[in-house]
Amino acid sequence: MIVKLSKDPLGKKLPKDARREQLLDTALKLVEAEGTDALTLARVAELAGVSKPIAYEHFATRGGLLLALFRRFDRKTETAVMTALADGPKPPAETLKIIASAYVQCFASSGPAFGMILDALSANAETRHFKLDWRDELASAVIGILNLSPAERHKLVGLFGAAEALAETAAVRAITEQAAADTLTSLMRSTLLEPAA
Repeated sequence: MIVKLSKDPLGKKLPKDARREQLLDTALKLVEAEGTDALTLARVAELAGVSKPIAYEHFATRGGLLLALFRRFDRKTETAVMTALADGPKPPAETLKIIASAYVQCFASSGPAFGMILDALSANAETRHFKLDWRDELASAVIGILNLSPAERHKLVGLFGAAEALAETAAVRAITEQAAADTLTSLMRSTLLEPAA
């Protein structure tokens, strides 16, 4: 059971962006403590010390809240990759290593919560197709970064399924983050950079 968060210091109203972050922090703590079955907008509002309409104003539905939690993780990964690539173009093999390492590190550092959120999104009628769309977005980003042919998209979509499994395994500490990143890098290199036999 998670401890109820205190209300805003001195009763001050938080700016909209700060309130959204507070609600996401609260939702993530709830998922970590009790799993996604316990995640409702009403419960998040209660734990954050705000009224239910405030939570609904920010996320509208439980699916909207799950997507917002997921997108938070996704932005963290994107920022890590873009920061690592900011000093200029790198050889494709090195770029793949950066992408694999950032993906695994960001996913694994979130612990089991990220995997639980992915599963809940897939099970939610409102958001069940999000994973396909997300993998397609990732494929487009990698195609752009590496200047690959759009025909490589199906390979990338498959690789992101493997990436998710490896990162989730690292998140529960069944393998090390380094082993997961190395395996993912090897899979990406052999699939995308080595000629077919």
